[in-house]
Amino acid sequence: MKYLTINTFNKVPITKNNLVLCDIDDTLLTNKTIYLKHKQTNSDKPDIKLKLPSYIDKSGFNNLLQRLKITESKLYFITSRNEKSSDFTNNQFKLLDIDINNYPILYCGENHKSNIVKKFIDINSYDNVIFIDDLTHNLRKMKKEFGDKVKCFLFKKNDCDNK
Repeated sequence: MKYLTINTFNKVPITKNNLVLCDIDDTLLTNKTIYLKHKQTNSDKPDIKLKLPSYIDKSGFNNLLQRLKITESKLYFITSRNEKSSDFTNNQFKLLDIDINNYPILYCGENHKSNIVKKFIDINSYDNVIFIDDLTHNLRKMKKEFGDKVKCFLFKKNDCDNK
């Protein structure tokens, strides 16, 4: 199967009238765990454990958004998360300053991402369709369903990245 491995959104080629389908977890963002300790050392209250979203490639993603705007292209987020996690996802996006009104989120749950795309998006109305995910099985399914109509990119974050 043909796909390119990338570690930044800067490597995603965008031309006029593209549709970009982008995974969320381990592609757009990762979760940082932060432990908050109480001010009182003898407090009976447990420490607080927070999981905060963090961009994997913030500058590359912002650059991608600019290129999408210039080329009149569209971005959809597509995630294996269940629709029940929409409040959690919306809060994560709010913390990352991503306006969910501008970028639809497709929740796949137990369904294959390719099935959800087939059901909800007319990909033939776009000149190019780009799918970015960190899991090869998702790329294979998308390629099997749509063939050369979809260009697939395997996103591999650098271990030292924390932007």
